[in-house]
Amino acid sequence: SLADLLRDRSTAPASDRLRWTRLGDDAVLVPPDVPVGDGDGAFWARVARAAGASRVFRDAEIAPDGFRSSRRVLLHGPGGPDSSWVVVREAGVAYGFDATHTMFARGNGSERMRFGALDARGETVVDLYAGVGYFALPLLCRAGVAFAHCCEWAPAAVAALRRNLAANGVAESRYAIHVG
Repeated sequence: SLADLLRDRSTAPASDRLRWTRLGDDAVLVPPDVPVGDGDGAFWARVARAAGASRVFRDAEIAPDGFRSSRRVLLHGPGGPDSSWVVVREAGVAYGFDATHTMFARGNGSERMRFGALDARGETVVDLYAGVGYFALPLLCRAGVAFAHCCEWAPAAVAALRRNLAANGVAESRYAIHVG
């Protein structure tokens, strides 16, 4: 089991030793002090199988860089240009992002769902600090918003926002992304 694999690996206190969470189809290991060494590929592949995940990340604190960038490290994954791309699905909306560069605010889930349930047909909205589309996507995909102005300054979040709008089938005529 995943617990058995991690039990002896972590240097964290016993109460924190087996904490891990899912991020889409990926296991994100918490705490960040799980040791990582050269030649650990087979170990992390076993962790992925035990977690039923395609990728394993070592979690980390958000970077103090003004963009709230992720400092997660990919320990096991499929390789290729999208090796650290994760998709989280909530209420019919897909939120994709590079987990090694962008954070995902799971704590806002109930607000995202509330926004998606609004009757905002024909409205124009402004989403300041749009991130990967936390609120613009449910408004555009579910609430009937006619047009959204999405404001974001973090380059990795802007790239994810663009991909997410396209992946969720939002026509380019229904939004503008304002960078900076």
